[in-house]
Amino acid sequence: MTPNFNKIFAWIILVAGLGIICWAILSSYNFFTAKEPFPQIFEIEEEKEISPGSKEGISIPSTQKELQQQAQEQVQEQFMGEFKKMLPKNTIPGLLNMTCWLAFASFLVFAGAQISGLGIRLLKSSCNS
Repeated sequence: MTPNFNKIFAWIILVAGLGIICWAILSSYNFFTAKEPFPQIFEIEEEKEISPGSKEGISIPSTQKELQQQAQEQVQEQFMGEFKKMLPKNTIPGLLNMTCWLAFASFLVFAGAQISGLGIRLLKSSCNS
């Protein structure tokens, strides 16, 4: 290859690596300033609640074991209801989505740095020749 082509190719690689890094930083800025929503990887499905007046899902216990199981289920339902009141609806999926974006953005910055480093090495080698 000619030295002039090497320099042009090295500059293209350097700019591409810096472009990847800048895009990752700009996207992260937009996500964390709430200008854009985070990519939705994790979602929670809506639960269908049984209305208190319906008889669906309610059975009369016939043994002590069934009575204990029914009481345990009621306590668990009350605990989950209180737990849901403490945390807003999409807190956990939101945190998971943020974590996934941070991991992906970190990968992009690392990859961009490696690509830019390759461009810099090519520039140095073409200048020395």
